[in-house]
Amino acid sequence: MRYELRFRFPFAQSDNLIYGQLVLVMIDDDGTEITVASWIATSGLRGHQSLEGVWTRGKGALPPSVQIREDVWADTIPQQKPNLGGLAFQIQPVTIHEKDGDRIRSEAFIHEDTNSPGSLMCPVLPKEEFLRFIPALYGPWVRDRIGSIKLIVEAA
Repeated sequence: MRYELRFRFPFAQSDNLIYGQLVLVMIDDDGTEITVASWIATSGLRGHQSLEGVWTRGKGALPPSVQIREDVWADTIPQQKPNLGGLAFQIQPVTIHEKDGDRIRSEAFIHEDTNSPGSLMCPVLPKEEFLRFIPALYGPWVRDRIGSIKLIVEAA
């Protein structure tokens, strides 16, 4: 059995903040997928959430997995990050690289959307959603000692 965290995001150019869905999936040994939970989430700032904007530092959304050289993982043990509003789950590796280029993005966390709506790249959840997210992501660590879960970013 393994877990995956899938961020399904409708990358688009818009003057409004675009939201997607963060989904925790459990995959049995036979390949059967079971949705454990899902949450509303966003990434990036309004006006910068298109596929063309994902490599814009400090504005664009987290790039989709097909554009990233490395596999990406979300830690299941949160860190205390006062600048992000409290608890946050680090995305690993700290620096991600463009698959077919030289651009990078770094220092992403999954956390509550606490400052202005949207984020500088981090997947962020409204407060009520984040309060449901914390025990769901922390659960695999408590039950199975799984320290990180593969994070797949998909264009929805």
